[in-house]
Amino acid sequence: MTVSNETNLTDRQQKTQSSFLAINLITAQCHAILNTQFTPPEHKPTWFDDLKSKLDDAKVVAKEWIDDIAPEVSASIPAQVIDYGATFNACVDTIHDLYSKNPTASGADDPTVLEAKTIMQALAAEVDTRHKNIESMEDKLKQWGDKMQVAHDNLQSGASNIQKTIIDLETDIKKMNTSIQANEAAIEELNKQLVYAEVAVAVGIFMLVAGVALTVATAGTAAVVSGGIAVLGAAAIIGGAVTWGVLQNKIDNDYSAIADEQKEKSDDHQQIVALQGLSSASTATISAIQMSTSTLSDFKTTWKLFGDELQAVIDKLNNGAAMSSIIMEKVMTDAAKNEWDDAVELAKELASAKVTVEVNSLPMNSAA
Repeated sequence: MTVSNETNLTDRQQKTQSSFLAINLITAQCHAILNTQFTPPEHKPTWFDDLKSKLDDAKVVAKEWIDDIAPEVSASIPAQVIDYGATFNACVDTIHDLYSKNPTASGADDPTVLEAKTIMQALAAEVDTRHKNIESMEDKLKQWGDKMQVAHDNLQSGASNIQKTIIDLETDIKKMNTSIQANEAAIEELNKQLVYAEVAVAVGIFMLVAGVALTVATAGTAAVVSGGIAVLGAAAIIGGAVTWGVLQNKIDNDYSAIADEQKEKSDDHQQIVALQGLSSASTATISAIQMSTSTLSDFKTTWKLFGDELQAVIDKLNNGAAMSSIIMEKVMTDAAKNEWDDAVELAKELASAKVTVEVNSLPMNSAA
């Protein structure tokens, strides 16, 4: 994803963009889950099929998001702004026209005041509709997120239970799990920086989905997605190739020493050491769900606050306020119209953004 350092966002723009990016981040992480492959060693352990089925369950949930939920929710976020912006500006212009025709209008029963109130009430009703639309998105995210949480927990606990049975590998497992957790945290921090960016994103959004190999094959060659024994699926909306390169180098360094230590172990023991890598993509997905839940809540709040501003004007009209004072309200100014124009412009860019998903295979260990 390319970020412009020249465009500072208004609060409404930032909340819209963050909500949109967080939803797409979930999509990226779901692609990472699908990209996580689990291949048995030459002599398949008795526990393999059960753990593989847990990974497959997570993939089913991930595919549901990619195919059925993400397209609708992702499109709906900018649509809320686009659909409302034109309506708002037209209504404000109409109220100013009413004032121009009858600048002395005042009183709760005045026809001009009543007409202005009707327009404002319609605007407020539209805001309430947007608020409910976002609540519907939140409900869909919650219901799907609960399923992903179950799939993730099953996968993570399944791997943990297997690892606990091999006492001799305890030190190696702890070392590997520490590296996995550190790199999960690094990816999460990068994602947060991008989702909460206060500058506008470019039209193109690039999602790099990388299969990160955690083990070496018995021959000592690097295990990659196409033929790896255990693979860490990792994905993020990446802010340019340089950023990904830095992250990739960090992961390379973290895993290379561990990989060298594992070469002398049997292939099934190599695999057991790296098992928690199977749930790393779903860990990142859970993190993305939490971010999306937060950003949608913030997005909803912007509509609530704007609705409160409109209601304040309606209350003044109910109390017979003069049109001359109504048009001076913040929501009636050219500045308010310009802010909505800017919000709509960004929303249109988001709505038309081309989201590119690239799948790479990255060896995270030393070749023989």
